[in-house]
Amino acid sequence: MTSQSDTNIFNTPTVERMAYGFRKVGQREDKIQVQRTVEEPKALSELLRIGEKMVDEYSDKIFRANKLDFYVQAGEYTRIYTQMLADTVKAIKLSYTPQDIETFITVKGQAHQQEREEQALGMYTGCLLEALTARNAKRGIHTLMHLKERSMNYLFYCIRNADTIILEKFYGSFGLNNAAKCGKISAVVLNDVDMICSLENIAGYEGRLNLLVINKSKLASETGKTAARNKGSIDMIIAKEVDSNGSFLYNATIGNGWIKLLVAESVSSFSFLADKLHEIDLSDELGRINLVMTRNCDILDFSRTKIIPRVTIINNDIDPERYNKMAKALMLNTIFSAVDKLAGKPAEEQVKYLDWIYSVYAQVAKNAGWK
Repeated sequence: MTSQSDTNIFNTPTVERMAYGFRKVGQREDKIQVQRTVEEPKALSELLRIGEKMVDEYSDKIFRANKLDFYVQAGEYTRIYTQMLADTVKAIKLSYTPQDIETFITVKGQAHQQEREEQALGMYTGCLLEALTARNAKRGIHTLMHLKERSMNYLFYCIRNADTIILEKFYGSFGLNNAAKCGKISAVVLNDVDMICSLENIAGYEGRLNLLVINKSKLASETGKTAARNKGSIDMIIAKEVDSNGSFLYNATIGNGWIKLLVAESVSSFSFLADKLHEIDLSDELGRINLVMTRNCDILDFSRTKIIPRVTIINNDIDPERYNKMAKALMLNTIFSAVDKLAGKPAEEQVKYLDWIYSVYAQVAKNAGWK
């Protein structure tokens, strides 16, 4: 049940209420499909059967793609995923729900397989969620995928379109790599996760991610590498109490990409953008970041920002007065409080918090003219 203080957050009069792509104000709650939906009795066996077929058919294709040049490889993964998605939609005749996908991941997530098979299986989970999202969209239903205390490598690998994905106490490697590439995802939330080499290329290649929230998590080895690359865009990133144990958002926005607002608090090993100028291919168009707000971040490396146009960095450790003034305008303390309240809440309640957080961003973007 939402507390009185929570209700006050959602009804803050200084913020214009705006849905961020999945929920209209006043829409009935049963328009959000979550795990509580009753499972289709035969759905899991059908998803498992088709999953085995997809892994058998596509793992060798992925293995061959892994050996290609990096720039060719990206296009090949897209081609493979597109074909697998079409085959998945054609093969699955029964209806299924987010609960069925969760159960599938529970069954298959910790199976010992070769990497190519893990990639194919992860790609298949992306196909399942994207196909379900498209099916629900035709009925005006928002698909909310909430995974808690699960483990899987290559989760939702290459998924292009989804509504909201929430991972809590999740463990795995390469999760959500290439997600929202040439597509759109409304929100991704990582809460108390332990993930390695994840979020690479997210929202790249003209893709879009509206909201990325990372809270109380361990993220190793170049998390978010080349995010929003090649004309991709991310509206807002919130990173709070994150041990990145490596670089975070390395080479983000390379290729004329765009991150509009990044707020970070207590992020360790925060090597934003590029940590060495000589590693950047200056033949690529550099992207842009409108505003970066940081507080209590252990390692700050903004070396590339001096050659990125239109970026404002406000660091509380350097200019606390300016930071506090901007933080008040952005309602950052209230936003961070809302982020902390996500953990442990039912998935549909988390959606309300995400909706409110994005409404704050939308008002800021409107006032600043970030189009």
